Amino acid sequence: MDIAKIKQKIDGGEIEYVKIGSPDIEGVFRGKRVAAKHFLNSLEDGFAQCDVLFGWDIAENVLPNRYPLAT
Repeated sequence: MDIAKIKQKIDGGEIEYVKIGSPDIEGVFRGKRVAAKHFLNSLEDGFAQCDVLFGWDIAENVLPNRYPLAT
């Protein structure tokens, strides 16, 4: 689905929230749910996501320092 179609669905009230994120170091999807209007406003500037997501294991324990993303 292209951005124009997504915007149309948001403006029409069909989409209220969008889940955004990325996989962590172990492949687990880590993200957040944002209001659809915020999603549209952030398309040009990007989204903030906490770096700690790349320093946790699957049980959300801090990874040892041998992993550069964990420090």
